[in-house]
Amino acid sequence: MTRWQQYCESLRSAPDNNMDEGSRFQPRTGSKKEPTFSKDEVEKAIRSRKNDKTAGPDRIPNELLKLGGDSVTKTLHRIITTVWNTGKWPKDWTQSIFIPLHKKGVPTVK
Repeated sequence: MTRWQQYCESLRSAPDNNMDEGSRFQPRTGSKKEPTFSKDEVEKAIRSRKNDKTAGPDRIPNELLKLGGDSVTKTLHRIITTVWNTGKWPKDWTQSIFIPLHKKGVPTVK
């Protein structure tokens, strides 16, 4: 557990991670700006998510996103397009939860 903590702390202290939240993602500018995602791509991504999986930190299960239909697709598309065009990530999208899974049995602490 101590080694895992050291590893996670090293990720946070890496030079690339010392930027403020707004500067982590820079949208492309100029004549070669990539197109945003289409509504159909968002809908396809939602449909491709597997059912019966544990919800993430947002606590929204995949089944609920699928049942939301066109209104969920439109809302997610609008959010994704805004992030893509502005380069500003919602703070919730920058946080992760690590759950270490051991390959064989429970580790013993000495």
